Amino acid sequence: MPENWPDLRTKMKFKTHFLGLCVLLIRLSTLGQDFEILSRNVVGLEMIHAVMEKVGTNEVEVLYRFKDGRTAKKVNQGIGTGFFIQYKGASYIITAKHVVGDDPFADGNVIVVNKDSSRLELPLSFARRAVPGTKWFFHPKADVALHLYRWPDEMHIANVDFNYQLLRTNTLGLLSPVCSLGFPFGFGLGPKVSPIATECKIASWLTHVPEQNPELGFILLDKALAQGYSGAPIYTLPEPFKGGALVVTPGFQPEIIGLLSGQQIDMGGGKVSLIVPASYILEIFQSPEFIEFEKGVH
Repeated sequence: MPENWPDLRTKMKFKTHFLGLCVLLIRLSTLGQDFEILSRNVVGLEMIHAVMEKVGTNEVEVLYRFKDGRTAKKVNQGIGTGFFIQYKGASYIITAKHVVGDDPFADGNVIVVNKDSSRLELPLSFARRAVPGTKWFFHPKADVALHLYRWPDEMHIANVDFNYQLLRTNTLGLLSPVCSLGFPFGFGLGPKVSPIATECKIASWLTHVPEQNPELGFILLDKALAQGYSGAPIYTLPEPFKGGALVVTPGFQPEIIGLLSGQQIDMGGGKVSLIVPASYILEIFQSPEFIEFEKGVH
């Protein structure tokens, strides 16, 4: 055995560790780019809901009257999460129906990202002025809503819309990793927009949930996502390990398997999240009402 054999073995061991570290750093860099893309796909929603009070047998909107004669509605603002999907060259916001409410003309602000990550608020009314007939389109049974979205040409929005073909309700295996980005409790919607990421695992696939529409199937996640995540997309994640070794996937493209509808929490601390499958989003795009509207978009 050569006298320098221990040195050679040490050098080979160091070289192996060094190469492993390089692969890890490349992988982390790739994941960083992946999450940067995901963070640009989601938007905050500040929906405005008029406060209704009962007067006799009628419900009326509550108005404030100022001394100078002006009036203003008393409103509640709800915070939710949405995401951009591109369909036939146009951008649409997807979110949960309960974030919007039952009014197809519900108003509010979409919080998007400027090129320098600063916060921009653009009203939904801009898209309605640009394209007549624009409104919220709802799934007749599932907790899903979508709305055409446009912004002024002079604005340099940094958000990214995913092609609708990435809406795929594929059958992932149990405990497959997924993640969501959103704005729980309004966190991440400061002067710099920075959505909060949560990693989950698939707990069940297309399961009937008691007290929900028996015709619908939900994907269940193994943890409850907080208030403000409502409407947030659920993304697939790259498998970081394959056969025990790290695999670099520079071309990884996430898919959206659905969006958050709600949570189920029991007195014993059990928690799951209810995910509306992406197939219900596609059903809105294929509905006769939307097809008729879409003719005037282009």
